[in-house]
Amino acid sequence: MILHTFNSTDAYRLHGHRPSAEDLLLFIEDGVLITIQQDLTQDPRIRVLREDLAQRGLSEPSTIICISYSDWVGLTLQSQHCLSWTR
Repeated sequence: MILHTFNSTDAYRLHGHRPSAEDLLLFIEDGVLITIQQDLTQDPRIRVLREDLAQRGLSEPSTIICISYSDWVGLTLQSQHCLSWTR
């Protein structure tokens, strides 16, 4: 499994096609705005950083897994590789 981290909606639009079905996608920073711009409820690979949602005044979506910083560290340790996509 590869952990793909997207820090903006533009990064996801440009590189979101790259992850495979076994990979996880983590949205951080302004990437969490994708939860209000696009329906990702059907994709079980999606994770969103809880703290970044709160900083932007967004509520936690009930259908997307929200994680903490310590959860992020755990995902990093479980992953074979970690890729950060930016824009």
